Amino acid sequence: MKKQLLWKRSLVLILALLLVFPNLNMARAQTSGGNLTVESAVAENLDGNLNSVIYANGKYTAVGEGGKVIQSADGMNWTPITVPFSNAKISWRSIAFNSSTYVVAGVDYTNSTAKAKLMVSTDGGATWTDKSPAVTADILQNVRYLNGAFYAVGGRWSTSNSPFARADDLGVIYSSADGQNWSQWSTTACFWPVSTTTSTTFYLTDITYFNGEYVVTGNVFAGYAYSTNGASWTTKFLSGLSNSYGLDSLSVYNSKLYVSHSWNEGFASSDGMTFTADSSYNRTLGVVQAGGLLYRFGRAGEMYSSTNGGATWTAVNSVTNHTIRSAASNGTGMVLVTTSSPSLVVTPDRVTWKRLSGNLQGIAYNGSTWGVAGSISPNDSAELPDGFILSSSGGWDQLSTADTLLPAQGLSKIAYGNNLFVAAGKRVGVSADAQTWTISDLPAGAAGPVTGLAYGSSGFVAVTKGDKILTSADGTSWTVGATYSGATFYNVKYVNGVYVAFGTGGAWSSVNGTSWSSLDSLGGYLLYNCDVTYANGKYIVVFTNDSDGSARFVETTGPLNSGSVWVEHVIDGSAAWPELHSIDYGNGVYVVVGTVYDVQGNQHHVAYSSNDLQTWTKYDEQALGVSGTGLSQVLYQNNKFYIVGNGNTKIVLGSGATPEATPAAVIDYTAEQLTGLTANGSYTVNGAAVTATADGKLAIDSSWLGTPLSIVKKGNGTTTTDSTAQTLNVPSRPAAPSSVGKTNETAVNANNGSLTNVSTAMEYKKGSAGTWTNISGTSVTGLAPDTYYVRTKATSSAFASGAQSVTVDMFTALPETTPAAVIDYTAEQLTGLTANGSYTVNGNAVTADANGKLAIDSSWLGTPLSIVKKGNGTTTTDSTAQTLNVPSRPAAPSSVGKTNETAVNANNGSLTNVSTAMEYKKGSAGTWTNISGTSVTGLAPDTYYVRTKATSSAFASGAQSVTVDMFTATPETTPAAV
Repeated sequence: MKKQLLWKRSLVLILALLLVFPNLNMARAQTSGGNLTVESAVAENLDGNLNSVIYANGKYTAVGEGGKVIQSADGMNWTPITVPFSNAKISWRSIAFNSSTYVVAGVDYTNSTAKAKLMVSTDGGATWTDKSPAVTADILQNVRYLNGAFYAVGGRWSTSNSPFARADDLGVIYSSADGQNWSQWSTTACFWPVSTTTSTTFYLTDITYFNGEYVVTGNVFAGYAYSTNGASWTTKFLSGLSNSYGLDSLSVYNSKLYVSHSWNEGFASSDGMTFTADSSYNRTLGVVQAGGLLYRFGRAGEMYSSTNGGATWTAVNSVTNHTIRSAASNGTGMVLVTTSSPSLVVTPDRVTWKRLSGNLQGIAYNGSTWGVAGSISPNDSAELPDGFILSSSGGWDQLSTADTLLPAQGLSKIAYGNNLFVAAGKRVGVSADAQTWTISDLPAGAAGPVTGLAYGSSGFVAVTKGDKILTSADGTSWTVGATYSGATFYNVKYVNGVYVAFGTGGAWSSVNGTSWSSLDSLGGYLLYNCDVTYANGKYIVVFTNDSDGSARFVETTGPLNSGSVWVEHVIDGSAAWPELHSIDYGNGVYVVVGTVYDVQGNQHHVAYSSNDLQTWTKYDEQALGVSGTGLSQVLYQNNKFYIVGNGNTKIVLGSGATPEATPAAVIDYTAEQLTGLTANGSYTVNGAAVTATADGKLAIDSSWLGTPLSIVKKGNGTTTTDSTAQTLNVPSRPAAPSSVGKTNETAVNANNGSLTNVSTAMEYKKGSAGTWTNISGTSVTGLAPDTYYVRTKATSSAFASGAQSVTVDMFTALPETTPAAVIDYTAEQLTGLTANGSYTVNGNAVTADANGKLAIDSSWLGTPLSIVKKGNGTTTTDSTAQTLNVPSRPAAPSSVGKTNETAVNANNGSLTNVSTAMEYKKGSAGTWTNISGTSVTGLAPDTYYVRTKATSSAFASGAQSVTVDMFTATPETTPAAV
């Protein structure tokens, strides 16, 4: 991978325009090209390149490069202070305060040579007086108020051309009792050990008064000097150090004087004259008192706190990855000045910390909420970037810094998917609203930081600064998906169903985020900072030509793979060496954004647009209306191109059409509708497309309850653009009543249930499909069994409540007692039944007599009976059936004998071969008579029936019929009288 553009990432001068006017804003600039108009452009570099901060006179004041002076009452909201004689060539190095007087010291490079600069304010920083004419020095590096006076230290340099001219440099000290009248108080010779030399100009870096000694430090050879009165100085050098660098700021605490060498080794002194190594001060640049705690700060964001004045220290979680060079506190909050630009890390309470601005890197949008991620690059390549997130649910122009993140977490890339915003950098965070974040570590094996993040059909994919591709289906659980040695990834994007990852070592594509293929066919075009989009059947990759530094793109049709054939085109043929960071397409227009270099190597914003990929319109900083060091991403949303970049730059390119009027929807709580919309108008509600009815109404979706709605009237695509969002807070549905009572039905089909403990503020309906009916009293009566729903009715300011469900139960009749009929074999009856009770026997209705008895029908003999007591139809139901097995009738006797009548009218017939177990009767109408022996005698001629008598367990048997014949007298012989 070619890297010819990387040299341009060296140190650059800050643009004068941006430094003098740190908050540039051009709203709806009329410059237009490619059918686009700059609708808004804002760049904020208020806290760029600061060097020193103090809290005094009820406010924070910070100073820095480019003649910058800013102030804040709370540390969170800052205002630039206009100083007529302070310009972009001035570097303010330090600020001090006493009584009502501010003093600021620095150096002026206006005439290409260094000249010490000093200014004073006595009215809280509103106006400033230039005191530089009183100072004949080349640089003032520090100013302090100590021992009853202001002291400013710096250097005066030899003008000789001799190779040894630096030996003639002097350290200078100016003083003033009141800040108004300044004079040279003392000078020191340059701090050079014997037999050493250097080409570095010499100056004093700090001064303090400790233990009766004035102590000053120098910028070379770890030299320092002390004096009781400034008349003469004793010079010393810290020993055992690895380089010839100077000493940093001095700090006094715990009855000792501390200093660090080259931001690394710490030293302490008890007398101000002799220093010994003290590792507790390693990497420390200063201390600040905040409330009851003393804080020590320094390299790579390291901070420690002490509750006992510095006797012991406890490490504090890093809030920034960058070296802290100055700090101040109002007792509750704190302001840190880092070596990076922008410089400030601030907190109102030492709990929530945030960056105020930075280089915006990426945009995510969920239809109603914006999330923008940014980073602040370190001044030291060994340090990681800081990160920050801007968020807004009220529109692009209301983006503000989320304060639930620590800049040290380095969250500088952002994407939206799976109903979550995901941001990544040194760590990874997830958020539903881009404001409140849950932070977790990158997966094991991924050191980070993340340099690219995208969401697609297979979830989230992130690439790291090294060689790792990370994947997550949901944004919360991450794994290392692939490793490509030497890739040095810097971008990943999801287009047309394909993830595309770029690195200085190549480009790769994947349809699922886990299996990747090298795009070898792109190898001849790839340089640092490439991006891809897909539109009109083509993949388009933007890049910078290696030969002439021109802005170009390549395109290909068909599937994206190693065999794709690319066709190259020119975007901008001028040799400006742009870095094209991002491309997007929408509404027939392509937009590309990036960085362009001028002949001095300074970086600038640049953008291009085209309708046809043939003719491109260039937007330089004059056309954009803001200046900065490069644009990072463009995103097409809502018929506009949203662009972010360095220096907190936010730009909107649009068609120039008039925005639709902001909706003024009103909630109809009774009908649960939004009213006041345009008839049949197209809108989005929280990003989802909806259409109003012919009456300009829109049914309120249940998911909207209890949420703020972002309602946007959609533009018509020609003469109008999308409106500004209306934010409408939709209340939650009130809770359902909880105390509604009931009475159940009291009889079968009585329909006499009721709802109780209700009021006229309520309404009810029968079943889920019923119609809501107003309640006119404290109860509702005459209800059939069913489930009823009761709710509080809607009012002019509240929705109908949730519904309490109440079930009026059907009356459940009790079953009759299961019959317990008993067989009376003798009487051939069923007994034990309810007097006059209604029954069914084998399904046939029968009624017991007044004694609860039921004659046994002959058809029941030898069969099982199913006996059911019938319910009364109101309070009882049919009983469970009693099953009663009825035996068959025993067989009739077969051996009964007889004797017939032996004489006319003798009536002396008999039954023989009978027993006392039997009974007999005369004729079918006779009465059964017990037999008392083995025969029955004295019987008149007739037919007799004999059976075995019934017992306690058997019916009387069948009857044997026996006929006792009548004696038939023989007639006398017919007389034969003669």
